[in-house]
Amino acid sequence: MLKIKIKYRKGEEVKYISHRDLMRAFHRAIRRAEIPVAFSQGFNPHIKISWGQALKVGVASPGEFAEINLERHVKPLELMARLNQDLKSSRLFWYNNITMYAIIETGGKQQVVYPGDILDVELIDNKGQVTFTNVLLLADGEKVEIGTPYVKGAKVSAKVLEPMIKDDKVTTFKYKNKINYHRTIGHRQRYTRVKIEEIKNGA
Repeated sequence: MLKIKIKYRKGEEVKYISHRDLMRAFHRAIRRAEIPVAFSQGFNPHIKISWGQALKVGVASPGEFAEINLERHVKPLELMARLNQDLKSSRLFWYNNITMYAIIETGGKQQVVYPGDILDVELIDNKGQVTFTNVLLLADGEKVEIGTPYVKGAKVSAKVLEPMIKDDKVTTFKYKNKINYHRTIGHRQRYTRVKIEEIKNGA
């Protein structure tokens, strides 16, 4: 089970909504946004979410915190985008402090990365730090820079968590009729697990 901490604001337009009603609004928004949240066990399951100290009715705040339990990993920016899209109609706006992301090329594949992301890339012969310089796109707030083919000076720094991990085994079977030919081959793809630490635009 994964946990993600989020920061939101309770603005002037919703300051007269009680904490309980605010929680119910968020719970409904989470369900409508199809966020893979974890639920408690029992006959009446509830979303596993922890809230900070409740604000008094009539008090606004630019920064409140909550912690959501997830069944599987969701990129923070994607989670915020889903909730923002749903909560706009209720005038409850989540504060998103993750503004920078990049698209990198590694191992012949393209990956969207955010600070703090943990991802598996093609095997790298490095046990410490690794730097990805093939940055195809870099976004910093509302500024988006597209490379030709790479963004000049941009780089993504990551820390190697596990030098080598193996994917699930894939088995292939070849058979030819009437000539007694059959071959079974197994393969487990090897990857390196890294954690994105910093995205630099090179400016």
